[in-house]
Amino acid sequence: MSKMQREKGKRIELEIVNLFKAWGLRSLRVPLSGATEYAKGDIDVYLDHRDAPMVGEVKARKAGFKQLTSWLGDNDFLVVRPDRGEPMFVLPVETMRELMTR
Repeated sequence: MSKMQREKGKRIELEIVNLFKAWGLRSLRVPLSGATEYAKGDIDVYLDHRDAPMVGEVKARKAGFKQLTSWLGDNDFLVVRPDRGEPMFVLPVETMRELMTR
């Protein structure tokens, strides 16, 4: 991974951490983007009702995620599920804020 790619990743991870902080949630960027044995993922978000932090992964692409955006459309959330796999949810930022700050 080039230095520019690492800097872009760090910048976007910090942007998301600051978004959670603006919502009043304690959030930290994981050093080395989760490449250590003791911490996985890119971001930890601490919620009052949980003993352990929620762990998040951040992905950014130059061309975005056109297929996901198309499928989401004007809906509040998108659920994708691979065959014989667990469902995954895609949420717009306002839907995520509403769920996390209740």
